[in-house]
Amino acid sequence: VHVNTETKVDVFLRENLIDDAIAVVEHHYVLPRTLARVMDAAIPSRPEWVIAQARQQAEPIMDGAKSAHYEDAARWLRKAKQAHEALGQKAEWRAYRDALREKHQRKYRLMPLLNAL
Repeated sequence: VHVNTETKVDVFLRENLIDDAIAVVEHHYVLPRTLARVMDAAIPSRPEWVIAQARQQAEPIMDGAKSAHYEDAARWLRKAKQAHEALGQKAEWRAYRDALREKHQRKYRLMPLLNAL
């Protein structure tokens, strides 16, 4: 029986099987909202993974100057911020955010979003 990837993620999250949900999203294509749900669930137990995923999602958007998707990048970065906070790494988060602001300072549509984080 073929079980839809999204359904597997739903079951794993409902059962609080975070590592199993992570394995699914790492090995199969899932919708961005599904990845976001797994990231939200993983913040308490796997914050390092959340940070890596958030950066992997957000940085290509910002680096590619895909201004239509800057809001998406900010949503991913918000998850990174939450994960840094879960780790007690507020200073590390601020350093990363400040580096992004420095790197992308000419992107006038992105800067307010970064400043709000």
